[in-house]
Amino acid sequence: MRISPVQTQIINEIRKSDPAARKADAAKSSYASKGTDSVGLSDSARKLSTSAADTSAAIAGMNAAPEIRQDKIDEVKKKIESGYYNTPEFTDKLAEKLAKDFSGNSNA
Repeated sequence: MRISPVQTQIINEIRKSDPAARKADAAKSSYASKGTDSVGLSDSARKLSTSAADTSAAIAGMNAAPEIRQDKIDEVKKKIESGYYNTPEFTDKLAEKLAKDFSGNSNA
């Protein structure tokens, strides 16, 4: 059933003349005027809010950092030019690191 504007007016007039309906409407309006509604956040919601803020701060920090770390690139270029990667010192370190990684033993 669809209620037309005319029917709405009739319903409102009936409510005005009905004492019980007036009492219910008055109770509704007085409840709303007292301002007894309240809102609260659970501990989980507070943690999520804090986590979101932390994540936003981390993303902002990453976006502020340069994508290319020129200092590292320059360091590697110098080592290549100097022949560091062809020295026994480097190959020994590399072999030890590979053995540690493949064995799964972080103490090796």
